[in-house]
Amino acid sequence: MNNQKIFKWSCDNESNSASCFFVGKNYLEMSETKLGLNYLQRSCDLKYGLGCWELGAYYEKMGNLLLAKKFKDKGCKLDIKDLCALRNK
Repeated sequence: MNNQKIFKWSCDNESNSASCFFVGKNYLEMSETKLGLNYLQRSCDLKYGLGCWELGAYYEKMGNLLLAKKFKDKGCKLDIKDLCALRNK
């Protein structure tokens, strides 16, 4: 079983937020945008700050600055304060 399958199972069956993040990132890298965003959203909903941050980065890249700010701000309120400190310098 490869890592993607393990992380997907962990996300889907155990609501493991970090696993959801890795699955989402992998899907985005494979150009499976809808699946990638769904898993990143799930990660963010499970209060994994990096999942929120990556959603924000994706929307920023797509030019949707309102959604980008929303997700990055949510991530900053969670567990990625170091990334947020860099953003604010």
